[in-house]
Amino acid sequence: EDIHKGTLEVLQKTGVTFEHKGALEIFRKNGCKVQDHNNRVMFPPELVEECINTTPSSYLAKGRDRKHDIILGGNIIHFSS
Repeated sequence: EDIHKGTLEVLQKTGVTFEHKGALEIFRKNGCKVQDHNNRVMFPPELVEECINTTPSSYLAKGRDRKHDIILGGNIIHFSS
């Protein structure tokens, strides 16, 4: 819990730098503060929590051939190169 709270604080106060202008606009439109002089994005804790709560715990990554499909997440571990 302490690590989670600390992470939320860093994302809100320190932020993350992004160079992609399109990404910066998406963040801005979704409630993030964007510092234009250094492309730093500050994430509101509520947005981070919403993203965490709406992200599935696993998903299907499809290969070109169905035999290469894999489920990522959950309790399944994959090793690959």
